[in-house]
Amino acid sequence: MRLKKKGFTLIELLVVIIIVGILAAVAVPIMTGQVVRAKKTEAVAALGTLKTAMTAYRAEYGYYPANDASPLDWGTYGLTASDFDGKYYNNLSYSWTNAGGGDSSLSATQESVSAIVVYMNMNGTITGDRL
Repeated sequence: MRLKKKGFTLIELLVVIIIVGILAAVAVPIMTGQVVRAKKTEAVAALGTLKTAMTAYRAEYGYYPANDASPLDWGTYGLTASDFDGKYYNNLSYSWTNAGGGDSSLSATQESVSAIVVYMNMNGTITGDRL
């Protein structure tokens, strides 16, 4: 009587390892791109909130706030610093620049190995790195 051997052969194991390696090689670049998109989406959402607050400020006072309004001043606009704390950005990542003549802009900067900077003008147009 002959005994049946249980288990996988070396060839079968190597084929499975090669297939898993190929899938990993394809998936890693795709996932990296998704992280960049997530960072941009978080910045755009927070900039939209800040833009709305600045527009409300202008509607009430007739002008945009002074240049480089810091996060400490955001209480004036009905916001708190925690409104801007996210996974990739914190309240110090955002800045406001009033260039005058309606040429004002908001920006979000995420410092990492590859910095991502997103700008939004008061018309809502979004520009910046890696969009």
